[in-house]
Amino acid sequence: MEADQCLSLWGWQALTERIVTRPGHVLRVKGHLSLDAHPERLLVQAVRDVMTIEPTGQPRDNTCQLVVIGRDLNPSEEREFFARALTFQPSNPLARTGVAAER
Repeated sequence: MEADQCLSLWGWQALTERIVTRPGHVLRVKGHLSLDAHPERLLVQAVRDVMTIEPTGQPRDNTCQLVVIGRDLNPSEEREFFARALTFQPSNPLARTGVAAER
């Protein structure tokens, strides 16, 4: 999966949840990401529900490339989710931080 734009933190959270909550289906993920909130290009690796993300020391280039290897995955569905994650914004951004619940 590839994109010529940065991933938002909300999109990254949605993508991460999708990867780690399906360890029987998503077996391996590897690639590079540009997050809008981080100045460097990031290396992403995941094996089932264990994920690492590390700065590469290279400046962010506003591109994302991920390879997803799995079992019983629908490639079109995975690409569609990735495309939605690129522009994902929660309807209530405070709900995930717990701030809304305190009000």
